[in-house]
Amino acid sequence: MNRFQLTTASLILTALALPATAAQFGPGILRAGEYATVVEFSTDSPIVQNVPVRPPLQSRVIDLAICLDTSGSMDGLIDSAKQRLWSIVNDLALAEPAPELRVALLTYGNDGHDAENGWVRVDSELTGDLDLISQQLFALQTNGGTELVGRVLSVATGKLNWSQDPYALKLAVVAGNESADQDSVVSFRDACAAAIKNGIMVNSIYCGNPADAEAPLWKEVSMRADGHFATIDHQNGTLAIDTPFDEQLVALTGSVNPTYLPFGENGEAAWVNQTAQDVNAISMNNDAAANRAMCKNGALYVCGWDLVDASKQEGFDLAAIPDEQLPEDMRAMTLEERQAHIDATARKRAEIQQQIAEVGAQRQVWLQAEMQRLALDESNSFDHQLRTAIRTQVSQKGFEFPAPAVVPHVESTPQVEGAAPQAAPATGNARVPVAPQQGGVQSSRLPQQTIVPASTQATHGAATNNAAPTLAPPQAPEAAPEGEEVQQVEEVQQAEAIQPIGLLDC
Repeated sequence: MNRFQLTTASLILTALALPATAAQFGPGILRAGEYATVVEFSTDSPIVQNVPVRPPLQSRVIDLAICLDTSGSMDGLIDSAKQRLWSIVNDLALAEPAPELRVALLTYGNDGHDAENGWVRVDSELTGDLDLISQQLFALQTNGGTELVGRVLSVATGKLNWSQDPYALKLAVVAGNESADQDSVVSFRDACAAAIKNGIMVNSIYCGNPADAEAPLWKEVSMRADGHFATIDHQNGTLAIDTPFDEQLVALTGSVNPTYLPFGENGEAAWVNQTAQDVNAISMNNDAAANRAMCKNGALYVCGWDLVDASKQEGFDLAAIPDEQLPEDMRAMTLEERQAHIDATARKRAEIQQQIAEVGAQRQVWLQAEMQRLALDESNSFDHQLRTAIRTQVSQKGFEFPAPAVVPHVESTPQVEGAAPQAAPATGNARVPVAPQQGGVQSSRLPQQTIVPASTQATHGAATNNAAPTLAPPQAPEAAPEGEEVQQVEEVQQAEAIQPIGLLDC
């Protein structure tokens, strides 16, 4: 069949090449994010296709303000945020090109906050220092309170140092479980109007049943500020799955810390806090620790206090840094020796990060296969809802995300009691038992799933400021005696491997 195409490729490419986000397609205007109607004429009949038009990327800046309800009933929400901060950042780091991310943390509904400010506190201004955000999250405590959604959105809009880039993506996320209409001073409707007027989209997350009487008002919050609305099932905790790769990632992230060269007035304190947040993640569970390790290897983890990262920035001048603000072992070096030391340290870090990337990729494939095998669903979790909303908004700005990897079907295989774990497959085609944890909540020859509770006791000790995590790689247990009976892993055993140690309490 002879066919000639009028607009299939040429018009779309022409449209995307235009400097504006709107392009003329015959009658009317097609705007970015809409669909072009493309007609292919043939000798038989026209073929009509709807082709999505991606807007041109005009800014890499993403500002994200997270507003959390810290009233007495919200321990579960805080624990979910602690658990999933790094996985949310890891997901955003997949965007191409890599965004320039800044995050702020605000809390509201807490009797410990100032009543004159509507019980709202800015815990952290917008910052690229993700370790600072983690530090503030782990310092949060719940305390009674009146939850004023309008007030926290008003503070976020008016008090934060939002990017002045007119094309920046500016997002606020507000989460809570009481009525969104309690503020008699600042209506959430007025706060949303002010936010969107300033280019800030508001995503709302209601901690409760979507059939609750409070849910429609939370949905209205998002609708009035061009955001997304989601609910979190209050009976559904945050799923954390141990994998055979977690302890290796923790060991690697400990080994990369010495490649950071702190400088400036606050460099030493920031470097100490880096290790403290490693320990905080470990204190949650292996899943949180592994996600933090991968985040530190990602494009969004940039430390302005580190000479290696700073030297990559435009305008960096090593000669302008006072000697007393350099690491002690660099102060006696010449300028040339200092630069050579930075370059050598950067190469060493790159080697370790390459290992983290390889192990992290294997972990992700294994994890997807395990989720599929056990038919686990975390669609109602805090981080899933937040990732979904942010991904959609980031894509609408012109960023691209890679297609999800196709995970082959995984069959359960018999396990020999006491046998050494098999080598971890990079393809996810086989099931791998988890090596025993060192000081973890539980050890099992089965993959372990943990529901992160409303308040979890630290399993690896409290956070400290003077010790880097140095977990050794998993050690294989001794092989089973010859002739030992092979035990089939039954469904009931799989169910027992899922150990809920608490529920999301919203």
